[in-house]
Amino acid sequence: VRGLLFEPLSRDDVKTLAGLLAPVRDHMRSTPPRSAAPRRGAKGR
Repeated sequence: VRGLLFEPLSRDDVKTLAGLLAPVRDHMRSTPPRSAAPRRGAKGR
């Protein structure tokens, strides 16, 4: 298992992994975290 986890990735593996994770990254960045406090408007300053 250690060899599978820590073996260097080939360029093709990296490209494949990036292609799989890009939609996940975009989804995670599309909405603020639930713990984020709402931003104050112009009146709250």
